[in-house]
Amino acid sequence: MRGSVSKDGTSWMFVVDLPRGIDEKRRQQKRRGFPTRKVAEAELQKALQRASAGVFVEPSRLTLGSYLIDQWLPAIEGTVRSSTLASYKGNITRHVIPMLGGIQLQALTAPMLTTVYRRLSEEKGLSPKTVRHVHATIRKALSDAIKWGLVERNAASTAEPPKLVRSEMRTWTAQDVRTFLRFIDNDSLKVVFTLLCTTGMRRGEVLGLRWSDVDFNNARLRVQQTLTSVEYQLVFGEPKTSRGRRSVPFDPTTLAVLRQHRARQNETRLLMGSDWSNTRDLVMVKPDGSPVHPDTVSDTFDRRVRACGLPRIRLHDLRHTWATLALEANIPVKVVSEVLGHNSPAFTLDVYSHVTPVMMEDLARTVGVTIFGAG
Repeated sequence: MRGSVSKDGTSWMFVVDLPRGIDEKRRQQKRRGFPTRKVAEAELQKALQRASAGVFVEPSRLTLGSYLIDQWLPAIEGTVRSSTLASYKGNITRHVIPMLGGIQLQALTAPMLTTVYRRLSEEKGLSPKTVRHVHATIRKALSDAIKWGLVERNAASTAEPPKLVRSEMRTWTAQDVRTFLRFIDNDSLKVVFTLLCTTGMRRGEVLGLRWSDVDFNNARLRVQQTLTSVEYQLVFGEPKTSRGRRSVPFDPTTLAVLRQHRARQNETRLLMGSDWSNTRDLVMVKPDGSPVHPDTVSDTFDRRVRACGLPRIRLHDLRHTWATLALEANIPVKVVSEVLGHNSPAFTLDVYSHVTPVMMEDLARTVGVTIFGAG
């Protein structure tokens, strides 16, 4: 194979003669825009090496938008969770296509992406976490484009999304939790809020809980199924990871709440007769037996918190509250991590690092008492 370098206006370019295809037509690879002859010659040598190794990528005018919408999303459908696919679609249609959709896929560069990330932050006001999700979507799509022979490099690999700044975690005290549970004692969602407060489970895990997952004799809940919302449609699925499938203990008060809730549900089922529709044996359902929408739980929680005058927190912060109280009560980190379904105790400590000073003070005090006595 041969190649040549030549002047191209104010910059330099190279041309590589490739082996003829089945149709015997001449094929060439051209690249322009190099600042000096030396840079162009260096890139020419790389192109010749790739062509010789059979990893040459055919030049294409395929745009990033066309690749993402017409090729990538259809190809990965069915291989990822429906919620993940919906997240990818949202990032692409709302943030990627408007700014980069018309750029040729092979012309995409890391500086282009970094500029877009900055604009999403500064002009659209997106949080660093959201921009990083956009970045992750593009990186995954370009990684697949490499495997499919559409591009030679992943421009997102060297792009710079904004750094993730962890916001201060907002949690309730044990007294706050008691106040809230007393306030919602007669609420139709009482069992949901109770489980969220006393087990550290996620919203989708509680709503996906079946009676067959409740072990009344041993006071354990088996997390086997989740109920989430994808574009407002209810989707039943499995926990994302193997650690997500776990056994969660609950206390005697929560046991009493579950027994009371089951008795009331059985009464409702008998009253509804053939109109009862709890075919999935769910613990939490609407009066007709159909699943409760996750957004209903979150919206109701926000209203109840405002009504009872407690510090405003998100529904998911009940999980953080449970973990914080458990760690402050000196429950071993490994146990807390397993109950939460985290990948490792190290991750748990990293997320709840604000609890560490409290744990250290208790540790020092306990050891001091052991050495010097209570006096």
